[in-house]
Order: sequence, then structure tokens, then C-alpha cells
Amino acid sequence: MKPLEAIRGQEEALQQLRSALSGERMGHAYLFYGPQGVGKGSAAKATLQSLFCRRESPAADGVSGCGVCGACRKLANASHPDVNFVGVESGKTQISVDQIRELSRVLSLTPFEGGWKGAIIDDAALMNASSANALLKTLEEPANHSLLILVTNQPGALLPTIRSRCQLVRFGTLEESELVSVLQEEAPQASAEVLQQACEIAQGSVARGLDFCLGEMPKLRARFLKELDHSTSGGLADLLDVALFWSHKDRFLTALVLLQAWFQERIRDSVFQEPKDGGAYQEGLMELSLWSDRLINRAKKFNLNRQLVLEAILIRLSRWRRTSS
Repeated sequence: MKPLEAIRGQEEALQQLRSALSGERMGHAYLFYGPQGVGKGSAAKATLQSLFCRRESPAADGVSGCGVCGACRKLANASHPDVNFVGVESGKTQISVDQIRELSRVLSLTPFEGGWKGAIIDDAALMNASSANALLKTLEEPANHSLLILVTNQPGALLPTIRSRCQLVRFGTLEESELVSVLQEEAPQASAEVLQQACEIAQGSVARGLDFCLGEMPKLRARFLKELDHSTSGGLADLLDVALFWSHKDRFLTALVLLQAWFQERIRDSVFQEPKDGGAYQEGLMELSLWSDRLINRAKKFNLNRQLVLEAILIRLSRWRRTSS
């Protein structure tokens, strides 16, 4: 578990949290929002660690958790009796009303250790209507000495009444220099070329950057680019097969990131090329990119059918490539 000071590139958000923690002015509910993979979840855990830490280490600065006391160790192992973590359960697609009702019940109990009850709701935008309304009741009448942190990359998908009852903490994407520094520390074996590709794919997200450097992303990226080129220049059957493979829940977001990176690279390259057909090529590419971005954003926000989203983008891309070649 990372302490607050170990979270990189989010100084404004961390300063807001340090100020509340050091002045003992913590609210009852916070909404940590921002792009995926920029440290929201780590900051939420670090905030609870700071709140529950017993400061048994001489290195503890009074705000960040010491990392060695019993409370810190229990939090690191997700075994602290006064802290609960809520998210989408295995095999489900939404956070259920029963999960929120149980959370509300637990938060109302007297703390076992220390003076606080804490909870983190991850992917809070995935609450259904019933669970969101159940949470609203908890936010309207919070238990004494309870702290609830909602984490999401889709704040607009939450009820306005939920957002209004939370203190907002915004997390932004990392600057490229900061991202490169983090990736160099976490993946020292990565070459300069890999780091550059990681930054292009990551779009300011540490999680995506590390996945590229340490995970399966390089192989997936090579496969995606090869299949994208083949399917959009081939037949409909090939295109549908590609959409089916990349619509899997574990690959879908990767495909969306790679698609956006593909468009950005083509747009950047076209700027330095002689305009084709009086600029029609560049205009068509930009229009298709913007249309694709809008569809991708809707897919993320409204949980659209993953396969149909990819099929729509690939079909339109295939048509554009045929007419622009």
C-alpha cells in the first residue's frame, strides 16, 4: 500500500487531502474522480491509512501512514475490522443494492478499533438505480466518525444528488515527464523506445503505462495493429472476427486505447505530409477520429454492447480507407 507522499503527479489532490487530515477536518464523504489508472484508488487507500494509522514509526510525519503499525498492516492486507471495500462482485456487472445496504449497516456500527469507520466504493458509477438511491440515504444521514470514499472515472454517471453530498477530489492525467519518471522507476528494464510507446498508449495513466512495460500490452498492441490493418482492408467476416476477439471484457478497454492511439498517430503524421485531394484525406481522418471518440466515450459511460461498438468503428474505418486510398 502506497502512503500519500508516494503517489505521483497529483499534488493538488494530495494537498487537499493533507489539509483535511492534518487539520482534523475530514468530511463524511468524498468523491475521487478522474481518468482510469492515475492513482485514485491508491490515494483512497492511503487516505484511510492516514486516518487509522497509530503513528508507531518515528518516520511517520503526522499525515501519511507509518506503514508498520497494526492498523497499517491490517489495511494493507484488507483485514481491518473498521474498513470495508465495495466493488462489483465476481460474475456481476453492477454494484447491487444489497451491497450498499450492508455497507450502510456496517458504517452505522461502533468502531472496533480507533474512532472511525471507513469504506471505499470502487467503480462507484457501476451502482444501479436501487443501490444509488440506497447510498443517497446514507449520505444524507452519515454516521458519526464515518468516512466514505467513492472512486470513479465516470463522475457524470453518478446521481447529481450523490455528487453534491460528497467533497470532490479531482485527479488528472500525469504530464509526460512525470509519467516517464514513474515508468523508469517501476520498469527499469524498459528501453527508451518502449517508454515512448508506453507514454503514447498510456495517455497520462500510470496503470496503462506499466501494463505496457510489464504486462502483455506490447504483444497485444502488435496483434491489434496487424488485425486492424488486415480486417479494415479485407472482408466483413474478418472484421467481425476481430471485433468479437477484442470485445472480451479483459481486452475491450485496451482495444479502445489502441484505437485512439492509432488515430492520433495517423493525424500527427498527416500534418507533416502533403495534403491529399486538397486536404480531404486529413479532414476525413479527423472527422472519423472525432466520431470514434464520441462513440468510445458513450460506450464507457453507458456500458454499450462492446462487440457492436467495435464493429461500428471498424466498419466505418474500413469504408473510409477504401474511399481514401
